[in-house]
Amino acid sequence: MDTSQQESSADSVRVKSSWSCGSYYAISANTKYPEEAWTFIKWLSGPEGAKAYAAACLKARTREWQRQQLPGSPVYVPDLFNSKLAMKALEDEYLPQLPPKVQAEY
Repeated sequence: MDTSQQESSADSVRVKSSWSCGSYYAISANTKYPEEAWTFIKWLSGPEGAKAYAAACLKARTREWQRQQLPGSPVYVPDLFNSKLAMKALEDEYLPQLPPKVQAEY
């Protein structure tokens, strides 16, 4: 993770920021609920959280599909998760729904 000082061009204020090229979760050092936050992150990054995320993504894609009046139905292609267990859960549930060529190249 890259943590660096960046100067904002809008107001010339130095802002400490971090950037990562992936999906990471963090708990604020100032949170009043560190245990609850950690419990949520463990759930979100595990198989059940990954399934909930996938279902929400598919629901949003379906709404967009309907808004654009596209034929057929969208399918969910599993996102890359940091957790092998979460990734396995998504692959088991969603890969069989993909066309054979996509499955072979996944």
